[in-house]
Amino acid sequence: MSSVAVKTPAPKRKFSQNFLTNPHYVRKIVDAANLSSGDTAVEIGCGKGALTELLLESGATLHGVEIDPDMIRILTERFSQHPRFTLHHQDILTFDFHGMASGFPLTVIGNLPYHISSPILFHLMESGPIIRQALIMVQKEVAERIVGKPHSKDYGILSIFCQYHAACEKLFDLPPGAFFPAPKVTSSIVRMTFHRDMTPWPHYPLFVKIVKTGFNQRRKMLRNSLSSFEGINNVTIDLSQRPENLSVEDFIRLTDELAMHQRHYAA
Repeated sequence: MSSVAVKTPAPKRKFSQNFLTNPHYVRKIVDAANLSSGDTAVEIGCGKGALTELLLESGATLHGVEIDPDMIRILTERFSQHPRFTLHHQDILTFDFHGMASGFPLTVIGNLPYHISSPILFHLMESGPIIRQALIMVQKEVAERIVGKPHSKDYGILSIFCQYHAACEKLFDLPPGAFFPAPKVTSSIVRMTFHRDMTPWPHYPLFVKIVKTGFNQRRKMLRNSLSSFEGINNVTIDLSQRPENLSVEDFIRLTDELAMHQRHYAA
């Protein structure tokens, strides 16, 4: 009597599903997370549970966030009885990280859907005070932008905001063949270690506005792109430069100096 294998759902393009199937890279990601008993982690997009299984072996408490109902069924079958695993059928962009922290900083791990990588990154940054580290998989091109340095083509809005909130480093690349189906691009793992000593900065909305305004006209000198800001002629930063020449610290100083002249501002 022949047995019939149970079919697993095909990857869905609308969820940007490319499942990590290479056990070498699964292990490298889990080792990089360095979780242990007592830690609390959130996995973004658990898929079929390749990372989930090894993350639970670390002894950490794990919250899995998955939007695909077919994957929810698979994950429920595999892990519903595990005492340290909670599954959330939810869009990660609406997920409340603060509700998971229980007083302890979180580790966030996940393969970010390529089409919403930037919105997820900004959602993580908004939750930064309760996140210890984020170990994220993104397109290599996005990874280069996250860790981009001044004077480079990769340096821009995403670089500045990510590096304002966290120390960012690219750990390693993953070839297309490590996934099913294989994407057309190389992926990279980035670690964001969030700054723990940050206090609320009243000028942050102005900082956001200055950075976005500058880089929306990145080929212009800052004295031209920021000419609408009050007090622009009274700052110590050299405004003959283009925005990619200023470090994160330079933009912070520029913001503090301009804030003294602003009667009102908003992001």
